[in-house]
Amino acid sequence: MLARHGDRIVLYELRGNLFFAKADQLFEQMLPDIDRQAWIILHLRRVLHIDLSSVRLLQQIAARLGAHGGELLFCEVHENLGLGPSVERTLRRLSLSDRRINVRTFPSTDQALEYAENALLFALGYAPTIRERRIPLHEMDLCRDMKPEEIAALAAVLRPLELARGENLFSAGDSGAELYLILRGRVDIRIPVTADRHKRLAVFGPGTLFGEVAFLDPGPRTAEATAMKPSELLVMNRADFSQLRETHPDAAVALLLALGQIQSRAMRWSAKEIQRLMQW
Repeated sequence: MLARHGDRIVLYELRGNLFFAKADQLFEQMLPDIDRQAWIILHLRRVLHIDLSSVRLLQQIAARLGAHGGELLFCEVHENLGLGPSVERTLRRLSLSDRRINVRTFPSTDQALEYAENALLFALGYAPTIRERRIPLHEMDLCRDMKPEEIAALAAVLRPLELARGENLFSAGDSGAELYLILRGRVDIRIPVTADRHKRLAVFGPGTLFGEVAFLDPGPRTAEATAMKPSELLVMNRADFSQLRETHPDAAVALLLALGQIQSRAMRWSAKEIQRLMQW
């Protein structure tokens, strides 16, 4: 559904000074997106100054989007810009009306995009994915084509691991060769940008796995993994796999085939994304 309707989420990265003439140009450029149900994200980290006329124009954009069931979202709003931590509160304070303005503010682009995707899915009649249910090993996609005895053999060599909320599993540059399966919780894979900012690469919830590249080809980690909720994982390293291969070779082959299929699907998706981006 996101691939089919994802053009309703639009990110504008602004920079420089936003004054009346520039704001008017921006408004004209945004018109095709404003007059439909869309979620427009304005990235303001590189904006140096916004004048009052531009703020009024932002109010108009938010109102027009709201009339179509869309929303105006802000992210990366630095404190020196003068809009405050909540742009909605600032726009409402400067408005002549006490009515709520359909605007939201997010610290990062990732959070704004995540909200917009969930809002779009909800508008299309699809509830956002619920990540709370614990997914046992035999229900995971990894084990879809495995026989019960192969799953049991795999379970025997997997080691349990629990992470507290905010706990770091590994950091960029750490050597690693472990495969991680998530039964419960959520783990974010991200690249640190500054001491308090990061770029999220992926989100893994119950029933998913990560670390398969390092497991198949050990080496330094390219990103960090952090538990965003209390999480329950199963872990396998190369020694565990060697044990599985010696005691249950069929289960070891089934695991490698499943990991190969997962990697193949990921590569196909990446190829489609590259092709799509080249058409822009």
